[in-house]
Amino acid sequence: MGSSKYGQLDLAGSMAEWMLDWYDGYPATCNNCANISGASGYRVVKGGSWKNDASNLTANYRNSYSSDYRGNSIGFRCARAL
Repeated sequence: MGSSKYGQLDLAGSMAEWMLDWYDGYPATCNNCANISGASGYRVVKGGSWKNDASNLTANYRNSYSSDYRGNSIGFRCARAL
């Protein structure tokens, strides 16, 4: 009924999420890639928050901020491998 494997619902629109990746263009070819080199100085932020319009409330919306940026509309999600 729309919930995740662990029962979470309605995750879109609360907070945009910091990603592990540093912001850069997408590589020409990639298989399960992560850009962890830090060359750009900007981290990837995905999704939208309560202060964005509806067009940004998608999982594929991608933005970047300086890694020391702090704001009330960007958070993070804890995850674990099983």
